[in-house]
Amino acid sequence: MGQYHEFSTETLYHFVCGDCKNWWSYAHDGIALEQFCPHCGIKKKL
Repeated sequence: MGQYHEFSTETLYHFVCGDCKNWWSYAHDGIALEQFCPHCGIKKKL
């Protein structure tokens, strides 16, 4: 057993759809210039 706990970090992005106004989150180290809304399926630029 080690003396220390291990950990990691992440960046969490929050989005609001421009059409249906629902929100979602996406944890990633880089973000695409376009996203699909997981609620209504609309693809738009950020």
